[in-house]
Amino acid sequence: MKNTQAVLFDTDGVILDSEPLHTEARARLFARLGIPLDAEKQIVLGARKYDYWQEFSVKYSLPYTPEQLIAREFREILALIKEKKVPESPSLTALLRFLRDNGVKIAVGSASSREYVEGVLKYLKIYSYFSALVCGDEVKRPKPFPDTYLIAAEKLGAVPEKCFVVEDSRTGSLAAAAAKIPCIGYRGTKTAQNSDFSACKYVVSDMREIIDILIKENQ
Repeated sequence: MKNTQAVLFDTDGVILDSEPLHTEARARLFARLGIPLDAEKQIVLGARKYDYWQEFSVKYSLPYTPEQLIAREFREILALIKEKKVPESPSLTALLRFLRDNGVKIAVGSASSREYVEGVLKYLKIYSYFSALVCGDEVKRPKPFPDTYLIAAEKLGAVPEKCFVVEDSRTGSLAAAAAKIPCIGYRGTKTAQNSDFSACKYVVSDMREIIDILIKENQ
């Protein structure tokens, strides 16, 4: 494609509808750690994952670092994905094949850990489509800072302005905007129905719509 060099995907809520499992995964982890299920109400929400688990670690004198607790949380989410046989987002593989067949490079730019992202891609049997992964445990500044997507584009040897990002959240779309990468908002899950996609160039409900957008953009 003459105008599009790469497409960069978020993971949760884009590659698969895993957001609803996060609460259940934390509840499982709380039970394993002996933390009351209602303890989250006493913790400041909206903070970075590191700060979130740091507060729990101190409050409940847990014998784990925040990094170890984050890793355990992601393992619980991945275990639930496999147990519940969560499928990929509708038409995702069709889109990935279209990109590959048209010489468009593909990467993940995620706030999740590399272990988790690799686990998801391998579970869905789509790992081979991706030429680069940039994960939350590998960047100093998380979304909405542009670092995740700028590094992903750099790894692919792509110009940011000639990429697209696919995101399901305002935070992710702001990260794309900060990186000067046009964003496609994916509203294909219940969680994303109320997301603010004002920073996006396009908004879609099915991955096949992205194929139509790319064909139009590259005419």
